[in-house]
Amino acid sequence: MKQLLYKSMSILAVLAVLASCERKPEFSEVTELGCTRNEAVVDAAGGEAIFSIIASGEVCAEVTEGSEWASLSESRWTGDADLCIAFGDNNGRERKADVLLTSGHRKLQLTLIQSGAEDATFHFKEKNVTVPFESGAQTAIFETVIPADEISGTVIYPDGGDWIEEPLADVNADGTFSFAVRENLGDSPRTAIIEFTAKDNVGRQLAARLYVTQGVRGEVETIPLTVAGLRSLSLEYGDIDPQGIIQKPYALTGRVISDDSEGNAAPNENMSVIIQDLTLSSRTVYLQSSEEGEYYGVKLVFESADAMSLDRYDLATISLKGRKLTAGIEPECYTVSGLKAYDIVYSAAGTSADVVLRTKSVNDLCDSDINTILTLTDCSIPITKGAFVPIDNTRSSIINKYPMPLLDKRGNTIYLLTNTTAAWARDGMALPWGSGTVTGIIVNETCDNYEWDSATAAMDSRLADYVTGLGNIGRYQIRPQHRSDIALDGEPFTKILCEWTSFADVKEKPGFTYSTPELRAISPSQDWSSLGPLSGSASGIVPQSKGPAWMGAYWCSGNHADPKLEEYYWQIQFSTADLSLANAPLSVQIAAFNTVGMDVGAPRYWWLKYSSDGENWETLKADSYTGDIVQYTSVGKEWTYSVPDYPKNGSYRQYHCPGAKNMSFTLPVSADLFGKDNVYVRLMPAKDVSGYDAQIPISYDGTKIQNVKRACISYAAVRCNK
Repeated sequence: MKQLLYKSMSILAVLAVLASCERKPEFSEVTELGCTRNEAVVDAAGGEAIFSIIASGEVCAEVTEGSEWASLSESRWTGDADLCIAFGDNNGRERKADVLLTSGHRKLQLTLIQSGAEDATFHFKEKNVTVPFESGAQTAIFETVIPADEISGTVIYPDGGDWIEEPLADVNADGTFSFAVRENLGDSPRTAIIEFTAKDNVGRQLAARLYVTQGVRGEVETIPLTVAGLRSLSLEYGDIDPQGIIQKPYALTGRVISDDSEGNAAPNENMSVIIQDLTLSSRTVYLQSSEEGEYYGVKLVFESADAMSLDRYDLATISLKGRKLTAGIEPECYTVSGLKAYDIVYSAAGTSADVVLRTKSVNDLCDSDINTILTLTDCSIPITKGAFVPIDNTRSSIINKYPMPLLDKRGNTIYLLTNTTAAWARDGMALPWGSGTVTGIIVNETCDNYEWDSATAAMDSRLADYVTGLGNIGRYQIRPQHRSDIALDGEPFTKILCEWTSFADVKEKPGFTYSTPELRAISPSQDWSSLGPLSGSASGIVPQSKGPAWMGAYWCSGNHADPKLEEYYWQIQFSTADLSLANAPLSVQIAAFNTVGMDVGAPRYWWLKYSSDGENWETLKADSYTGDIVQYTSVGKEWTYSVPDYPKNGSYRQYHCPGAKNMSFTLPVSADLFGKDNVYVRLMPAKDVSGYDAQIPISYDGTKIQNVKRACISYAAVRCNK
C-alpha cells in the first residue's frame, strides 16, 4: 500500500513539472495592512483623530452604518497614509464609530469612541445605607440615563445569608429603586451588597454597588460626632474604657480624603522580618472634617479590604461603638481600628470640589495637620539617583515603605513615604529633578529600617516576639496618593555645588577624599538604585561596569586598644567663593548603607562635621541642623546620623535596610561658610560601635567596629539655593 502511494506521488510530481513548463508561473502577491493603533478615545468636544495606516497597496475606507457622525479625510488611497477622522461636539451620551479598511483580501477595523456631554451616569446616590431590623420595603436613589430594562441586579452576601427579596424591582422613572428586607432576628447587624450592571452605548461594562446594613432590635439612637469631637473623647466621661474601646453610640461624619488606587493610601504592616500584611493600605482610609475653619483628620482601619467600601471624596458616617480608639500624645493623632462593613452607616459620593486643598510650608506643619490632606510648597527631592524605592527587591519582605527626603526652600526636611508595592515605587521613571509641590496625607509613622531605638529595645520585654514602631523618622511625613501628586516639574530652586553618583565619579571628579586605607567600588556590585521596573529575581543592582557605590573598610586600629576614630573619615571639599548668604542654606545629601553579604561590623553612628579652613571643625548635632521639630532625628543624640546594616541571610532583623538610607542635612545659616575658596564636610564614625550578627534583637549596636568591614556610600552632594 505504501509503495503504491509513493509511486502515485511520483507520477503527480512529474505531471506538475510538465504542467509548469507549459504555462507561465503565477505569483501570489502579499498584501500589507495595519495600523499603529486600532482604537482612539476622545472627549466630547469636536476635533480630529489621526490613525497612521501601514499598507502596501490600494486601501478603501468607509464608516459603518450608524457611525455617520464621523467623517473621513480620504476614502481611497495607495500605500502608507495618515487617516484623519473628524467629528463634531457630542452633546449626548458616549458614542462609537467603526471604520472599515479593505486592501485586497485583508480587512481592518478602526474604532473611535467619543465621550458625551451627557455622562453615562450609573451610581447610587447614597452608597451605604442602614435599614431597620424590621422586615419591609426600602427605597434608594439610583441615578442613571440607561433604560431600566438594560440594567441587571443581584445581591451579594459577604458573610452569607439571604435576607433581601429577589428579584429586585426595576428602577423607576423618578430614579427611585425599591427593595424588601426580611426581619433581622439575630443579635448583630448584617451586611449585603446590591449590585447593578449594564453596558454603556459603546459596550463597556458598568457596575454600581449599594452597601446595605441592617440593624438589630433594641438599638439606641446614635450620637453625632465630628473629627474634632472625636479628639475630645475621654475615659473620665465614660466615652472609652481603659483599653480604648468606644462605649457610646457615636456616629462619626467626615469626608474621605485617601485613595488606594495606586497602593499608597497607608502603610502596609510588617508582621515579621519576612512576612507583610499587604492588605492594610487597601483597608485604611483617612477621614477629614472642618470646624470653624480648622481642619482635623482621623485614620480609620477596617478589619478587611472587603469591609471597606468607601471611595475618595465620599461623605461618610461611621458607627464607632465597640471599636478601638488609639490616641497619640507626642504628636497628637488619632486612629480608630477594628471597623466592620456594617459600621459604615451612610455614604454618598462626592467630588474633589468637596475637599478644600490647603497649602503649607514644611516648617508650618502642626499636630492638627496629621491625617489631613495638604499641599507642601517649594519642595524638591535632593537625591537624584535611583527610584522612589531603590532597594534590593529580593529582600523587599523586610521593608514595607521607603522614606525619601523632601527638601524645601528654607532647608527644612520631611520624608515622602512610598510603599514598596505602590504603583510608582520602581516604574522605570527617574526621580523628579525640579521643584514644585507635593500633595498628600500628613502622617506620623515610624520606620525601623531607617532608625532604631536600641535603648528602648533593650528594655522592652516584648522583643522576645516581633515588635515594630521603634524607628522614629520625625514628627510628620507626607503620603502622596497618586504619582501625579508629586508635582516637582518646575525649575529647581537649588544648584548643585558638587555631586557624586557612582565610584566612577569619585575617581574622575576632584573633591571627594578619604583617610582610610582604601576607597573602592563595592564588589560584588551592591548599589540597588537601578530604576527598573524589575521582575522575577532581578534585584535592582547597578552593574559593576556602571561605577556603582563605593566603600571604605578600615575605620579603627586593628587591636582596638586605641580606636582613634578622629583619624578616619570621608571628606567633601567644595567652593563657595561666588556665594553669599543670599544662597543660604547649604545642604548635604548622602545615601549610605553598611556592609554587603554576610559582613557585619561597620560603624553604626556617624558625625557630620564642617569647616571653612580645614582645621577648625563644627559638629552637626542630630537636632541642630533645623530649627523645628519636623526633622527626623531625635534630640540629644551623640551622633549626627545612623547607618543601618544590609539584611544578612538567615539573620533578618526589623532594623535592617535592603538598600541605601537617603539623608539630607541642612547646615546652619549662621555658619561662616560663604565666600570661601574651600569649605569642608567630613563624615566620620562617632562611636566605637557597630552591629553584631547575633540572633537577639538588641544586637543592633552590640559590638565594636571591626576592621575590613565595609561602610558604603552610593550618593553624595552639596546644594545651595540659587
